[in-house]
Amino acid sequence: MSRHPQARQQSGMALAISLILLFVLTIIGVSAMQSTTMEERMTGNLASRSTAFQRAEGTLSEAKDYLAAPVNMSNFTAGGANGLYAFGASPDYQASGTWSAATTRSSASQPDSRWYATVETDQPVVEPGRNCVPGPSCPLGQVFGVVARSTDDSGKAVVILRARYWKQY
Repeated sequence: MSRHPQARQQSGMALAISLILLFVLTIIGVSAMQSTTMEERMTGNLASRSTAFQRAEGTLSEAKDYLAAPVNMSNFTAGGANGLYAFGASPDYQASGTWSAATTRSSASQPDSRWYATVETDQPVVEPGRNCVPGPSCPLGQVFGVVARSTDDSGKAVVILRARYWKQY
């Protein structure tokens, strides 16, 4: 006599259902891992870009400080020696050759950062945004374009910032 009279009537449905559930849970687990990996990469890229952006801002500030000091305008040449370009000689900031040591200035405080400045106007001008007649209360000055390029430590994130700077005579 059999102790389990119903054993012959079972057709393995419990096994089939558990295998299907195991497969579904495996798919959900793999999908969650892929999503987490993608989010981790996105966070890493954001941190790298943020580092490069902060360095570029520091480099722009350094360039403006350089221009705020007395500057010999004859140092600004068509060839951009030492990163100082004369009026009408602005290089293409997106070209990789622009960022060589001969045509840009290295940042003293920011690693992996370079900058150059261009003379934006061929004659003295009133400060942009002011509507006045040149005189003691409305001084003349020079407009400079400043471009800074920085990278993160890996060199993968590159940020280029451009700014205009007016310097009073």
